[in-house]
Amino acid sequence: TAPRSADRVRRAALGVVGDIVGQKEVSFVDLQALWEVGLVLAEVCDQPNRDRVAELLEADTRPDVVHETGRILCVMYGLPQFKKKKALLEWHERNRGLTGVRLATAIVTEWFPLTEKENVILHAAYPFWNVDQYEPLIRLGSSAIPALRARRRKVSLDTHEGLCLESVLAWTTGRADRTTITRLLAGGYAQHWTACDMIVATGGRGWKQALADSLADGLKAGRSAHALAVCYRKEAIPAIEAVIEEGALDERFYTRIVEGLRAL
Repeated sequence: TAPRSADRVRRAALGVVGDIVGQKEVSFVDLQALWEVGLVLAEVCDQPNRDRVAELLEADTRPDVVHETGRILCVMYGLPQFKKKKALLEWHERNRGLTGVRLATAIVTEWFPLTEKENVILHAAYPFWNVDQYEPLIRLGSSAIPALRARRRKVSLDTHEGLCLESVLAWTTGRADRTTITRLLAGGYAQHWTACDMIVATGGRGWKQALADSLADGLKAGRSAHALAVCYRKEAIPAIEAVIEEGALDERFYTRIVEGLRAL
């Protein structure tokens, strides 16, 4: 029944995408609906679905429709967002026959490597691990692990790319090196943020005291509290309450966490 259900969802979602793109005039609401349905399609899509969306993208010239249809095709593959329609369609044509590890490797190659300039800019503008940004990459699952590990061996944890790769691997495999997490927890804000998300991704047990100790650092406290709450639930309440009692800068933030944990 599961394959049949997925097939029904594929047909229905692809039909809606085709209907919206086929309209002579597309409103802002239509574009929102196109994106939302495209996300549903991405969850169950197969290669014929990607081929069809690529056909719709190639045939259209309206900038707003091209933008949304291109976004959908990228999500269907797990690609970063392409800026040019032509480049995305060329990538699709080159790689549409690939499957499994070979396709995942081609996708990872589009995400990395980051240039030196990108590493500097991203590290300054986004000094933390951004799950939303890299979610399509995580959703590739085990097929992407060989390429991710190969790329990780080539870059330093002192770069934005190194931190992102470490996090992607933790979320994809459910495992992380304890020595690496310990090193990152003791590092700067970006390193600590990454460590906290790796702890959450891998289940978090064994890090309760280290996270509680990090609550003493104002810049690190928020992310530490979040990781404690997710991994330890009600066991985290005493440590977070201690931060409130000591006069945390954002008392309401920590109070909401405690209230939520008590309600579990």
